[in-house]
Amino acid sequence: FYLQPQMVEDLISSHSLLSHSLVAVLCTYFIYDFLDMVISCYGLAVTSCLYLGFAVVSLLVEINSVFLHLRQPWTEITAPRPSVTYSMTSWLNLGTFLVFRVCRLGWMTRWLASQSELIPRYVLIMGTAGLSVISTTNIALFYRLLRADVLRNTHDTSKNH
Repeated sequence: FYLQPQMVEDLISSHSLLSHSLVAVLCTYFIYDFLDMVISCYGLAVTSCLYLGFAVVSLLVEINSVFLHLRQPWTEITAPRPSVTYSMTSWLNLGTFLVFRVCRLGWMTRWLASQSELIPRYVLIMGTAGLSVISTTNIALFYRLLRADVLRNTHDTSKNH
């Protein structure tokens, strides 16, 4: 912003080589960081044949992902009232979200804490960091889902009365 003050006024098309390079490097870093965390966590289980049960528990999230992806086509449609199929999918999505994301993360966190004296420090740090990132992401996702599927429907219903 110091070298290109017009960027403050035009956040869309104004940029400098330095700002472009900064975003490109950070994007690359975030991709690396994400892949490193995923590959580190699952790679440890695969290469050592240890913590495979923990890794499988973490994959239970994919049950919720089915419903999350099933509701996606309906979010593109701007109908005044959601269909029964969309409503059922939405509620199944929220229910499986609570069971396979929130409860599973809680269980995994409790297990990791209870095993902290028995597992190597680097495994504890990797597990804690991974669970922290996933928990933060899930909180944001759950808020977005509530806002899109529950709060919107409540707001739409109150408008119709």
